[in-house]
Amino acid sequence: MFREYAIDPAVVSDWERFRFLDEIFQVENGRFVSEVPKKWKRMVFDGISCKPVQKTRVTELLKNWTFAAREKREYGSHLSWFDNILNLHNDLKFEKIIVDSDIDNEESINIDILDRDRLHYVNGIVNRNAVEMMNAIKLLLQTAKTIKIIDPYYGENSTSALNTFREMTCLIDHSPYKKRCEGIEIYTCASDVPGAKKIAESYQNMFSPHIPVVLKCDIFFFASGYMHNRFIMSDIVGVQLGHGLLEKPNDTDDYSILSKEAYNHRYNEYTGSNPKLIYQDNINASVACSATDFVNGRL
Repeated sequence: MFREYAIDPAVVSDWERFRFLDEIFQVENGRFVSEVPKKWKRMVFDGISCKPVQKTRVTELLKNWTFAAREKREYGSHLSWFDNILNLHNDLKFEKIIVDSDIDNEESINIDILDRDRLHYVNGIVNRNAVEMMNAIKLLLQTAKTIKIIDPYYGENSTSALNTFREMTCLIDHSPYKKRCEGIEIYTCASDVPGAKKIAESYQNMFSPHIPVVLKCDIFFFASGYMHNRFIMSDIVGVQLGHGLLEKPNDTDDYSILSKEAYNHRYNEYTGSNPKLIYQDNINASVACSATDFVNGRL
């Protein structure tokens, strides 16, 4: 659903090319741009040929792009950008490498023949098992600072919820990116305050062994009937889920990325104080372990 692309800074040679790329590489299109090397933006700014007012606009618009900055991204100054990217591609596995030359390989595509049909399909159908549901949003989980699980039924089946939560924290804990998730917030429903407290206690017992100690986790309850739609929200973008994050064998779900307007509305709805909240609690990590300890059989 989300993919990382490597773009040769030399590709962004003029205003028209930048406008074309700017339209395609918005995060609501599911496309992240690899920030390799660290001075990628500076290379674009220094290399683009356009009017001063357009150059200023380039700087402003680049702020809306979503960049994926890897923790480890060795870059040899004695090599060309493309040779560096090919070396990194063996480990990073970019979706595509966009170039301004006639390089003939499966990984690369020339900017002059680039169109939406040659890029990955943004929204899709996902099998409702924990591994595939979380892999569909893997890049988002590993680059976002905050993740919000919004599902009115997430508190009804703690076993199924545990499976998706465990996969989520495992992917976060294994993130190769410089920017790491700092907190997970769960928004769900309960019939009343005693019911919410019971769910929170159950989740504390079941979830806490799978929370990395550096990760903060909070759970918020609304009264039953207040929530309907299901989302994965983040500080980057939001994803709408047809059925939510509970597993169901031999079934599928539709995932779609929210538009900028819908994202802003929904994100604000689940940020800050809300008079409709009936109870909230935090889920603490119970032991100093990584989220992958469970997966590796150490818990």
